[in-house]
Amino acid sequence: MSWFWLSVIGFVSILPLYFISLEHDRLEELFEKNDVAIGNFLGAFSGWALFIFWAGIWVSPQPHFNLNPKGMMLNMVFMELPLAHLIMGSIFFVLAVYFGIRGIMDLGMKTSETHRPEKVVKTGVYSRVRHPQYLGGILGHFSMTLLLSGLHSLYLTPLVISEIIIICLKEERELIREFGNEYEEYRKEVPMLLPRIFD
Repeated sequence: MSWFWLSVIGFVSILPLYFISLEHDRLEELFEKNDVAIGNFLGAFSGWALFIFWAGIWVSPQPHFNLNPKGMMLNMVFMELPLAHLIMGSIFFVLAVYFGIRGIMDLGMKTSETHRPEKVVKTGVYSRVRHPQYLGGILGHFSMTLLLSGLHSLYLTPLVISEIIIICLKEERELIREFGNEYEEYRKEVPMLLPRIFD
């Protein structure tokens, strides 16, 4: 089996573990006093595993595509890169880094890694979009797919977006369970993945 398919299988199959790391009440029931440590471990492990499998999809050997076959090509060390891919991929990359880093800075590294929030964060980038880090991940997927011109990665884009939306919905269900009306009100005011540009 190729690295590409192992990455796809890993990307999808890590989802149940990721979900368990979000279920703080269930972890408390199962592990009593050790629930925080086990939950933190599951959160960090499943989050990093999801990212590693996702990156595996991008860098796996696969056929290349070109959105602009008649456009200018750049000779790179390992492949020819269409100029259009470089421009669009770079724009997506800058946006991905912005939303990913701002999301971590506004939420905090510990909460980002362990999936264990202590409060509803509504300031900074979280006042514009409810899931900036997942938005950054989707933009990063577009970026890496273009910069590496990975055809299979391009074909998997609907799966990637679907999985991220499923994660967001599950995370929100748990946040409502923990923070109740405060998170419900926040959900009504701020969009999930398409940032509010104007107030």
